[in-house]
Amino acid sequence: KLRLGTGNDLEIYHDGSNSYIAEGGTGDLIITSNTIRPRTDTFVVNNAANNQNMISAANGGSVELFFNGSKKFETTADGIEVTGAIFASGKLDVPDNAKLMLGTSDDLQIYHDGSNSYIKDSGTGDLLIGGDANVSIINSAASEFKAKFITNGAVELYHDNSKKLETTSTGATVTGCITNTAM
Repeated sequence: KLRLGTGNDLEIYHDGSNSYIAEGGTGDLIITSNTIRPRTDTFVVNNAANNQNMISAANGGSVELFFNGSKKFETTADGIEVTGAIFASGKLDVPDNAKLMLGTSDDLQIYHDGSNSYIKDSGTGDLLIGGDANVSIINSAASEFKAKFITNGAVELYHDNSKKLETTSTGATVTGCITNTAM
């Protein structure tokens, strides 16, 4: 082992199977870089053959992560850029007024403003909600229906969890009165 520091705080060694840089002192392990490759100001970690990047960090710029030599993650001035799919085993936590924006021109926006929740479409095409399953709109406690859209069947509208209107194969069924307020 190559041991450095008064208390042998830093060790560089190989155990016959793996190589280690081990920091065992009271502080952090800090790696600084000014120029790793000629004419650049980037810190790079490559594979053993030195023909594929694994990590690249530019001084004052982006940090890039690679999978099998292909860039998958990059920090940018605006945030991050991901190439490929994102899988989360927990929740995706987005604060109030931060928008999930979809489409090349951010045509679809989903967000919460602190008081209300929104699904907004810019008007290019239709806003479609599809699927082979039934669709229901319920209250936040999941204890009352507001509307049901039954696949290959009825549309049902509710008032205080009581069905008031239902489409049928022959028309519609109304429970209660129909009031016309037209003058």
